[in-house]
Amino acid sequence: MESNALELSSLFGVNITNTLNSKFPHSTDAIACMRDSIMEFFRFLILYCFLFSSTRIATNTQDTITLGQSIRDGETVVSADQRYELGFFNPGTSRSQYLGIWYKNISSVTPVWVANRDASISDPSGILLINSRGILILLNSTNNIVWSSNTSRTPQNPVAVLLESGNLVVKNGNDNNPDKFLWQSFDHPGDTLLPGMMLGVNLAIRDRNKI
Repeated sequence: MESNALELSSLFGVNITNTLNSKFPHSTDAIACMRDSIMEFFRFLILYCFLFSSTRIATNTQDTITLGQSIRDGETVVSADQRYELGFFNPGTSRSQYLGIWYKNISSVTPVWVANRDASISDPSGILLINSRGILILLNSTNNIVWSSNTSRTPQNPVAVLLESGNLVVKNGNDNNPDKFLWQSFDHPGDTLLPGMMLGVNLAIRDRNKI
């Protein structure tokens, strides 16, 4: 990446030198100084463009939502194995918007889990974020809460991760112990049973998992 930037800046340097020489044929030192400054500027600009592009790509394919981050319509979170995707979708021709998880490599959106299945958003204004208490919050255009997760514990560094199993979990930092997850979508199934999802009663949260 850096070598490409250097090559481009060199090309700019040749053109700049020729132009300055033709305009100011008797000012060699000043021309050299100006040329070096302009070349340094272009080198920085090109490197910045490359780095910004790489950052955007990495952001679009991440599997984690941290404090201060959010996803909106058109943005998604993707599991590490690129199998599942979390984001907003509209079923069929409906204008109603839902937050869900679907198979990434299937052309038509096939949801395997939907967060706000009982409370759709009327326009593409949904925002999903995680707060300092480790609660996922889905907001509409008026910042009203459409859906939220829950937890009985307060984490120090809450993050939401879409696992390779298709399970959306909220956990404390790098703690990957399933028994310590603050919340997980597998405890709240919809009409699809994914491998690893269990039906029954979760005694810890006194909730019944059912389809």
